[in-house]
Amino acid sequence: LTATQEGNYNGTEGISALPFNGIILAHSNESEWVTFRNNKNNEAFLDRVYIVKVPYCLRISEEIKIYEKLLNHSELTHAPCAPGTLETLSRFSILSRLKEPENSSIYSKMRVYDSESLKDTDPKAKSYQEYRDYAGVDEG
Repeated sequence: LTATQEGNYNGTEGISALPFNGIILAHSNESEWVTFRNNKNNEAFLDRVYIVKVPYCLRISEEIKIYEKLLNHSELTHAPCAPGTLETLSRFSILSRLKEPENSSIYSKMRVYDSESLKDTDPKAKSYQEYRDYAGVDEG
């Protein structure tokens, strides 16, 4: 807190104050943030906090690309991977992030989020926007 208010930072190694002109960036999951926010000892920090919510990926095709990138830049790049493994893992991950829709299947919702058209296969499927409106800003 003193770094942002007074423009200097007091280190822990017995050195003098270091000049500071910047921002402090932190990240947290939702439950830890709520605990931090509800602690009265943190009121001074809360006046200086700007929250940027970054949702999880909700598209199977994008999730697969993330896994491929992680694999390609790791020691597992040449390891065998059964066909459909990344797609199955992606579907499982996406389903765990979605809110259950009313009058529709969560599987249809997942497919609509991945830009599939279900007009001919699932008459109960809603549009992308209808799913997003019902889910609110906390989905993902």
